[in-house]
Amino acid sequence: MRVTTFVVFWRFIGAAGIGAGVGAAVAGLIAVLTGRAFAPASPWLTALPVLIVFGALVGIAVARLTRFWLLPAIARRRLLWGTLAGAVVVPLAIAIGQLGNLLAVGMLLMLVGAVTTTVVWVRWFRATHPAPGARTYAARPRQVHRTR
Repeated sequence: MRVTTFVVFWRFIGAAGIGAGVGAAVAGLIAVLTGRAFAPASPWLTALPVLIVFGALVGIAVARLTRFWLLPAIARRRLLWGTLAGAVVVPLAIAIGQLGNLLAVGMLLMLVGAVTTTVVWVRWFRATHPAPGARTYAARPRQVHRTR
């Protein structure tokens, strides 16, 4: 696949979205650990089985769509790992709605996750796709002086 500006932009957005999702999952984990997700009026617990199935489907889709640019070295059992990650991350990310007055903490965690994954992705992209005409600073081969 040829790398165009359009493709790079969507991969950048995808990396930010994956990071925001992981940040939301961490915030949802806080909601679960503090017990806010298990409140009597909370619909999260009753929707949990559906969220797990939905998360597994989302994980398969993300693993399939990002196979060439998100962790390309992990090719073995990629769909299985994507399914497991989606089944865990999506329900926890939905639990962020149960944080109540701690929602600002959840948004901060989402921002940190998005920035972290985009920085890591941009560094990887620049390392693997040098700009046309850019200087590369490779070590010069050592010259051997031969004498007669």
